[in-house]
Amino acid sequence: MCRESQCAIGSFSDSIDFAQEFSTNHNIQNVTFYKINFFEFQSKFTYDAIVCNGVLHHMPDYLTAVTSIDQLLEGKGKLIVGLYNPYGKLAKKLFSIKYVNQVLFLDQERVPFELTFNYKQ
Repeated sequence: MCRESQCAIGSFSDSIDFAQEFSTNHNIQNVTFYKINFFEFQSKFTYDAIVCNGVLHHMPDYLTAVTSIDQLLEGKGKLIVGLYNPYGKLAKKLFSIKYVNQVLFLDQERVPFELTFNYKQ
């Protein structure tokens, strides 16, 4: 994630705007969105569960990010992580992909940094 002033136009971090609109349209009120550099995020709270999906594989310093996330967890809190694996984009090489919206296209095709992880990693 990045601060709005630091984001390139059309940055994949615009997906948070899509999520915010979705929550508004579906009357989801118990969620807060932050569009900020992850390493600048601070919270006075700890959390029972953190879902980190589609994030760490876009961070060059992902190990520091995991340590920071761990500090946000309450005692035996749970961290749920979703990462790209080496075969995750295999379908793109075999089939033509038609994206249903610009946010998804940018997230999949215009990402400035991306890693993949196998199960053991």
